[in-house]
Amino acid sequence: MSFQQYAQYYDIFYQKKNYSQECRFLQAIFKRYAEKSPKTILDLGCGTANHILPLIRQGYKVTGIDASEAMLDIARQKLHKLNLSADLHRQKLKSFQLHQTFDAVVSMFSVIDYLTSLNDIQATFRRVHQHMHKGSLFIFDFWHAPAVEEYYASRKVRFFKVQDQTLERRSQTVLSPNQKRCDVVYTCVLKQKGRTIQKFQERHRLRYFDLQEMEGYLIRAGFKVLGAHPFLRLNGKIRRNTWDVTLIAQKA
Repeated sequence: MSFQQYAQYYDIFYQKKNYSQECRFLQAIFKRYAEKSPKTILDLGCGTANHILPLIRQGYKVTGIDASEAMLDIARQKLHKLNLSADLHRQKLKSFQLHQTFDAVVSMFSVIDYLTSLNDIQATFRRVHQHMHKGSLFIFDFWHAPAVEEYYASRKVRFFKVQDQTLERRSQTVLSPNQKRCDVVYTCVLKQKGRTIQKFQERHRLRYFDLQEMEGYLIRAGFKVLGAHPFLRLNGKIRRNTWDVTLIAQKA
């Protein structure tokens, strides 16, 4: 399973990611598309609560689900430290059940790409539909097939400082265009004064999508597609080199 050992360094890997800006982007989407201002939000694949925290500060009541207990443990620690509250549940996207509905369901940072089979996509969208009421919005982003196939990098390496240690993350990606699938192997090495003190690998399998394909999945699950935009660019136009697409749908 992904996000086990990787979870302990997740916030270091993405320390420069502007989660507050992304939540402001969500607010702009609410303002444009919501029939009324949301009060309750369900965050699918909430990870270590990096979107939950700014959303709570913006006044929303947030519930999060994630399949990784390691990620949720970190999320709970953050919430406790900041004296904030959110309901967190360890559940899989394709089978989650919370017995309540929400004003908005969001899934950020390409979480949907981890649904690599058609059955999982359909099951997840049905679950989302069940947890929405009339007027609710479903907002998520995904990797856009034309950009991925043209611009993906087969190998990457990055270095991070962890106090007096150095953390190296190497990724190796194999693309399978016929299945629209990416298999990514992360090799992480923690060193202190040049000596390796921890090394591990995690394999992440993801899927990428054509826009028309994704809109079709939503429609078949009972959604009305309201809009599609480049990630963080509500007034932008989706082009072939747009890597990350945001879709906004409503329960039909």
